[in-house]
Amino acid sequence: MEKKKITKKTTPSAVTKKSVMIFGVFDRLHAGHQFFITEAEKKGSPLYIALARDQIVMDLKNKVPHEKYAVRKKNLQKFFPNAIIVSGDRRPGSWDVIKKNRPEIIACGYDQNGLYDILSKNKNDFPFLKKMIRIKDHFGEKFHTSLLSHK
Repeated sequence: MEKKKITKKTTPSAVTKKSVMIFGVFDRLHAGHQFFITEAEKKGSPLYIALARDQIVMDLKNKVPHEKYAVRKKNLQKFFPNAIIVSGDRRPGSWDVIKKNRPEIIACGYDQNGLYDILSKNKNDFPFLKKMIRIKDHFGEKFHTSLLSHK
């Protein structure tokens, strides 16, 4: 039986995961959020969670989150201790959080079509970004925050 020579390129330690970034409000952290974050974690490491600031949520969604930024951050840290929680941009479209953290993969949720589209169009502005991916939904719309808010 012929032995295969192991080179540095084929050793398991040479295989590194790519950094991943996701974006969200994560208001009233629920099973749908947890599914999204867990799926993103599978795509690489470290996982950066760009947590939307309260004012940005107001500006983009025309409503305040049910939970303040500090509470949402604490909840994320509790359930995802290995994730790196970073504050989202102060100004929509500046993409400072992407430029600062330089993820190789950006993962968008099934309901983040606008974000996915604009980042895909501007992908060349981020030479470190290797790919954009979509994370499927968890049980359809069942766990969408806007629906849970009415219960």
